[in-house]
Amino acid sequence: YWPPAPPSPPPPPLPASVAAINERFLSGHPVATVRGCGVLVHQSDAQQGRWPWEATWGRLAASLVNAKAPFMFSTSAIGIVLSPEVVEEEGIIYCSYPNDGNSMNSGNWGCDGATAWGAEGLRLTLSEQARRGLDESCLWGAPTAEDRSHCRYNEVVLWGEQFLQQLPRIVE
Repeated sequence: YWPPAPPSPPPPPLPASVAAINERFLSGHPVATVRGCGVLVHQSDAQQGRWPWEATWGRLAASLVNAKAPFMFSTSAIGIVLSPEVVEEEGIIYCSYPNDGNSMNSGNWGCDGATAWGAEGLRLTLSEQARRGLDESCLWGAPTAEDRSHCRYNEVVLWGEQFLQQLPRIVE
């Protein structure tokens, strides 16, 4: 006969940075600040080299995610969480779309036909994304459930040169 195992100890507390990211994800909503909207995530895609911090086309695409809009470009690609303070302070957001904007095939550094401009436009982008609901229309390629989240993600276009100048500070 073996005595019962003692209860497991409680898990350690989350590091402050992880807790802050989780809080932004849970409380994000349409406002004109990156921090208030949720978590800005850039993932590797066809527009860059091997690593998620490479900006080979002069621009990068990202998605704002939160509990009400949890969809990212990919459910399998590697990515990085971007610091909302650095993104806003340095004016790194160029434009945004409430869904896939096909920015890699768009003129004006990926912003021809954009819905909104700069960080101030994020409120409009997230509001329009919410209004459209689960719109699965894609402007580029055929999505799958495993990759590209059925195109339910928003697209935030970042200035590549400013992004590169802020490495590693821009990575949260």
